[in-house]
Amino acid sequence: MASAAIHPVRTTVLVADSDHFVRAGIRVFLEDAGFSVCAEARDAGEAIALATARRPDVCLLDAELAGGSVVATREITTRLPHAAVVIMGRAVDRDGVLDVLRAGAQGYLFKDLNGPALSQALRGAAAGEAVIPRRLVTTILGALDEDDESHAMLADGRDVQLTARERDVARLLQKQMSTAEMAAVLGIAAVTVRRHVSTLLRKLGTSDRAVAARLLSP
Repeated sequence: MASAAIHPVRTTVLVADSDHFVRAGIRVFLEDAGFSVCAEARDAGEAIALATARRPDVCLLDAELAGGSVVATREITTRLPHAAVVIMGRAVDRDGVLDVLRAGAQGYLFKDLNGPALSQALRGAAAGEAVIPRRLVTTILGALDEDDESHAMLADGRDVQLTARERDVARLLQKQMSTAEMAAVLGIAAVTVRRHVSTLLRKLGTSDRAVAARLLSP
């Protein structure tokens, strides 16, 4: 009696991108490379729901995913500790990269990565390896010193802890700059500015930028 053929277990991948054609292209490539695409998601909410239901080995998320790649990363890594979340972006947004890594992403790749390198990176991520391009290493190491929070005294006498980046945002808020203006000054994406402003306002206990500016005044 002939023995049954043994089929290698394929690494399962969830692909999340707002663009249908991008998702379809990634699916074709990954399946040709020996992966199994178990789900496709259009936004963060769908990515979280499908990841929870399908339990993929790797979740490949667009950095600009509708609903927030940081939100999706945090939820998926909390619900599925075994799953590796890898983000793919088009450009270097230092704060954006750091945000997803702090949220639990196992790697950050660029969309210009060639096919064999992408396959190798995803297999590495599935095996528990961190996947970070060399050109991002210096950026990440340079940001480590900025992670420490320091105390700031508010105008109402309260003491809060702010990161170096939150202090930068606070300074620009006091100058009544718009989100776009802050992004230009800080050299980061507008969506990243909004995340920092949101965190800063939460720490200050207000949702009003004008009130925040007054609280931050010496």
